Amino acid sequence: MIYPATGAQYSKAEHTWYWPDGSILRMRYLEADEDAARYQGFNFTWMGIDEIGNFPSPKPIDMLWATLRSAAGIPCVRRCTGNPGGPGTQWIKERYIDPSEPWVPFKWAPIKDRPDLLIESVFIPSKLEDNVRLMQADPRYEMRLAAINDPEMFKAWREGDWTVLAGRYFATFTEEECVVPPVNLPPWLPRWIAVDWGYAHNSAVYWGAYDGEKVYIYDELVVDGKTPVDLAKMIYKRTKLNSPNSKISKVVLSPDAFARRSSPKTIASEMAGILPWQIVQADNDRIGGWNLMRQMFAYGQLKIFNVCPSLVKKLKVAQRDPKRPEDILKHKGDDELDAARYLVKTGDLQISIPDDVVISDAIKGYLENGDYMNAFVEKLRLKDAARKRHKPRHIVGRW
Repeated sequence: MIYPATGAQYSKAEHTWYWPDGSILRMRYLEADEDAARYQGFNFTWMGIDEIGNFPSPKPIDMLWATLRSAAGIPCVRRCTGNPGGPGTQWIKERYIDPSEPWVPFKWAPIKDRPDLLIESVFIPSKLEDNVRLMQADPRYEMRLAAINDPEMFKAWREGDWTVLAGRYFATFTEEECVVPPVNLPPWLPRWIAVDWGYAHNSAVYWGAYDGEKVYIYDELVVDGKTPVDLAKMIYKRTKLNSPNSKISKVVLSPDAFARRSSPKTIASEMAGILPWQIVQADNDRIGGWNLMRQMFAYGQLKIFNVCPSLVKKLKVAQRDPKRPEDILKHKGDDELDAARYLVKTGDLQISIPDDVVISDAIKGYLENGDYMNAFVEKLRLKDAARKRHKPRHIVGRW
């Protein structure tokens, strides 16, 4: 409707618009990541990509940066549009939404080791009212948008709200309810460690504890480029620093850590040579693990200390797999989610309260009321009961 009025002619065979002054607009596609290779060697001065949220990873469209160039010195521009809630919500939010306020340009470095190479970007928000022509021609569209019967998705699309993240998996997770400041956990609580190892991508490590009612994820370690031995040393040092008087029951490793590689040792065996705790393979039931975490968040049975920012960020933006709605969409950078799932699904949820803690809680009321005699008698009674309970039993008769 627009281009013919400017003198352009369209070639259906080439899917290309031609203008009298020589300008050309090619309509092209990226159905798969490898399609980006089709455009190597091209020179584009303007690039428009619609619905970038449909790309789980920015890799295919980032490959097109190399084609955005001009030997004639023409300014090169890239424009992208998208809606919150798609598979690519997480990387879009991290790259374009979080770094700066709307309408405020900012610069970001694609390569960490080259902070001098910067790309300037800006996030331009949009609400339904900004589509003036649509609102004038179809004022009842808002009503039909509400008919999707999904409050989060309606707010995301109606307000252009990237914080709502329609389609996110952990709708029961909120920072206000599920993220808490660190508290002193008794050293006798069952504690264990979960690890999702990676070298080219992140290794994520979490420490968990169980108090009989809630599981606490109380520490986080996310690093990359570490060998199994180096990571094991970091885990041991971190554990002794943050939980010096606690006993770790086991270390849960991702299943791939037990697979044979080119070397005779597995990742698990290399880490077992450093860590003094039992090494076990994680339960890799993805759907069961995600559902368990979601239910524990809903009932307040899973708490995360605010010293675990990477996990909190990933929980807020985890998206459903559109092909398998009961699962989380798998993508590069979900190591923290996997490690947390291993910790919850393969947790040590059998608690044994020390006798002195039981006795101390039992006589606390007597001491607060100044009834020291009954406190002393109750203490003796409970100690005697504990002694009998721990006394070895003699089996009478034949084995």
